[in-house]
Order: sequence, then structure tokens, then C-alpha cells
Amino acid sequence: MASTRRTIERRVELFNAGDAEGISALYAVDAVNHQIALQPVVGWAAIGEFHRDTFAGGSLTCTPINLVLEGEWGALEWVDPDVHDGFLNPGESRLWRPG
Repeated sequence: MASTRRTIERRVELFNAGDAEGISALYAVDAVNHQIALQPVVGWAAIGEFHRDTFAGGSLTCTPINLVLEGEWGALEWVDPDVHDGFLNPGESRLWRPG
């Protein structure tokens, strides 16, 4: 479980730094990134493109609210205090399993 926790913590660090390539490197080549309110993004290259497009809109801050770990799986609930008023919007809950 420490590996899953560390992967999620590292993703938060990379997200807050706007590092799309670093985030992508955390995923398996054939991974699926499914933001709840959006269509799934499939594959390492597409995940990188998704994050580059996301960060092109300006800086974002991932502030974790809750982290649930179960074996090799983890789910992160988070908000961006600069964008939201503290309410969780659809898509701001993430399910992780290290690639």
C-alpha cells in the first residue's frame, strides 16, 4: 500500500507543478484515466495530451480532501481552492492503481 500512497502523493506534486509528462510517466502504457465527468482517456500518450491541454488553461492546485487505499488501489478526492468554493465537482474523485 505504501507504493500506491507514494504514487498518488507524487501525482499530486506533479499536478501542482503542471508537469504533464511527469504525470503520464506514472501510468502504464495502456492505462485508462477516467475523470468522472469526462470520457475515458486511453493510453500513455493520450493521458499526457489530456494533461497538457488541462494545464494550458492555467495553473491548477490539487488539494487532497480524502485518500482511500485498498491494497494496490487508491481513490483521491480533491478540490482546487483557486477554482472552486470548497465543493467537490463531478470528476474530482480519482481512482488509482500504479502501472
